[in-house]
Amino acid sequence: MIKQYNYLIVFITLSLLTACGGWDFGDEDADRIGISFDVSNNYPADIEGTKIVIGGINQEDIFIAVDTFNLPTIKLKSEIANSNDIGVDRQYINIIENRWNPDFDKIKTISDKAYFKAVLANGDNHLIEDSALEELSSINLVKHKVVKNLLGRVVLYIDKDLKFTGTISDIP
Repeated sequence: MIKQYNYLIVFITLSLLTACGGWDFGDEDADRIGISFDVSNNYPADIEGTKIVIGGINQEDIFIAVDTFNLPTIKLKSEIANSNDIGVDRQYINIIENRWNPDFDKIKTISDKAYFKAVLANGDNHLIEDSALEELSSINLVKHKVVKNLLGRVVLYIDKDLKFTGTISDIP
């Protein structure tokens, strides 16, 4: 009898929590629109004041900036790995919420692809190349009408010389 009573209490509690919105798991299947960053810092120090600029490359082969994202302080890989129990050594920025949503339509007026430039605090800057393909990292805005989910995840690698390379999935 007591066991049945406990089951009844649990059932009623769960029913009320679910019906009243007491548990909010979010919409795990919802599309995550915009750009997030997954950063791996191999430079021997934290990096501050870095900006990522997005834009297009025009017909004269000139990069035209459209929007800028200020990265937070980029921590050392070892510092990140030591701060968690699972050994993750990457810094995740805006992965789920507050993704960066630059004006992709404006970029489309410049070129069919969105390109990225790293601008360091000291003013040094360079277009971000794909580390595997030996070409500039880009998002094809003709093929992909909406930048979302994995397509919007820009994986950045910073080497010991402070050079940024990156990869972007072609899967939305």
